[in-house]
Amino acid sequence: MARQYRTPRPNNQTSVNNSTPSKTPQQQEKLWWKYLAISGVGLVGISFLTVPVWLDSRIQRVISIEASDVSESAKKFPFLQQQHCEALAHQLKPGDTIVEMQFADNPEVIRDITINNTLFLLGQCKQTNPDSKQPKSDVGEQRGTSVILLLERIITILEEKRTKGLKNPMVVTITLQAAEPGPGQPKLDFQRIKTLVEKITSNRGIVAIMGTTGKLQSELTNHLKDNSHANVCTFKDIKDCVESSFQQGREMRIN
Repeated sequence: MARQYRTPRPNNQTSVNNSTPSKTPQQQEKLWWKYLAISGVGLVGISFLTVPVWLDSRIQRVISIEASDVSESAKKFPFLQQQHCEALAHQLKPGDTIVEMQFADNPEVIRDITINNTLFLLGQCKQTNPDSKQPKSDVGEQRGTSVILLLERIITILEEKRTKGLKNPMVVTITLQAAEPGPGQPKLDFQRIKTLVEKITSNRGIVAIMGTTGKLQSELTNHLKDNSHANVCTFKDIKDCVESSFQQGREMRIN
């Protein structure tokens, strides 16, 4: 029997080369620059988020004493308290402590809190109606305005804060229209005022007395002129005075 031979069929499958062709130097350079651009945008975005937080964390927190004259004579000048409140709202930061006070014949603490959110502060400055939930104050029931009783109360608050371990600088901002003592109140003694202010400033404190006029302003300026941490400001300078006082306070070092 004769042997049969089959003619081999042609192979129609095309061989596939799975290897990735190497990139040219120009393509590699473009990819490298694209990578750098993406990385740069990411770093800039992270910086925008983290740098402000880091800078804010390095700002010294302070204890703010906001004392407003609510005597009958001061009620004729409501813009004093309004400007004072608005100036503070722009300076306070989360982490600061605020002690809000009002005074006339005697001083009274309205609130003592740590600031968590500053967004509500300006809104509170625009409130004109008293909060009905708050107990009625007896400040101003008697005639007179005693700045000495106020300063003595502030010193007590300062000492209480220090006893509790709060070493933060204290920024005291006071609006004062007049200082006419009434019955049973300490007489107006500028040397005594000087001594009390020095006691505050010697314990990491800043004191600003704002809104005074005439002889009262002159006497306060004369007695406090040698104290670099005490300021006497006119009612026109309330905003700048508050800003300068907070700047001094935040620049203080805690030993």
